Amino acid sequence: MSNTSSNQDLIAVINAQIVTVDESGSVIDNGSLIVGANGAIRAISSGEINHSAKEIIDARGAIVMPGLINTHTHLGMTLFRGLGDDMSLEDFLSRLMPAEVKVLNYNAVHAGTQLAALESLLGGITTALDMYYLPDAALDVAKSSSMRIQTGPNFLESDGPEPLAYNDRLSWAAKWLESPRDQTGSTGWIAPHSTYLLGEDHLRTLAALASKYEARVHVHAAETVGEMQLVANRHGGRTPIQVLADTNLLHRSVLAHGVHLSDADISLIANNSATVVHCPASNFKLASGIARILDLQQAGVN
Repeated sequence: MSNTSSNQDLIAVINAQIVTVDESGSVIDNGSLIVGANGAIRAISSGEINHSAKEIIDARGAIVMPGLINTHTHLGMTLFRGLGDDMSLEDFLSRLMPAEVKVLNYNAVHAGTQLAALESLLGGITTALDMYYLPDAALDVAKSSSMRIQTGPNFLESDGPEPLAYNDRLSWAAKWLESPRDQTGSTGWIAPHSTYLLGEDHLRTLAALASKYEARVHVHAAETVGEMQLVANRHGGRTPIQVLADTNLLHRSVLAHGVHLSDADISLIANNSATVVHCPASNFKLASGIARILDLQQAGVN
């Protein structure tokens, strides 16, 4: 944290209460923060810092902190806002998925993601883990905005708006994961939609793909009572977490929702270093239930 003046500074934030979110949880009162020419923070300190920025923000009475992270979202789905209210997840999906097949293409997903990125940034969210069709559109939005978007190929057995059959998507996903990473900050991700929309053979194939390319897995799991019943019927009485564990997809995966978890499920999640993403707004909107957050924390689950 240098106090050296620079001719390249873009923004100086002064008189701020800076919440650093570092390991020690330090807070800097009456602090200053300097953004350099590359858009990165070059200095943080209490009091004043020498700078050459023309744009000066007096943050007196405000908190300055790192951007928030939305760890489970469908950015392009913003286009379908208002499509359905006061209904279960299953009823909502039965209305949404045909509309997605009919409407979505690259331009539509790009436009929806642009809107979602703008709304996110206005709300202080600077990074998102996105699961949606046509992920190239989301990465292109990330390149042209200040939003970091983590995303990857999305898989489900039913027909979607993308022009590739399931087996062709596997080849395309392999090329995606082989491609060099760029300025968007996106790392290797694949997104099997869920254990109720994918059979065991497909799940095992995706686990092998993720393992080969050291990709992370982003998947819906244990969101609703209806899902639990669908998965039990399809997968021999097992829970979504048991299916993911049995198909080698659970390790270090990111599990969206995780509302209906048994004690055994929580132990499996903890033992596999998986992460559960709490989605309270979605869970309330769809009356999905209340996640066992305290139990997960006590079990050491992230």
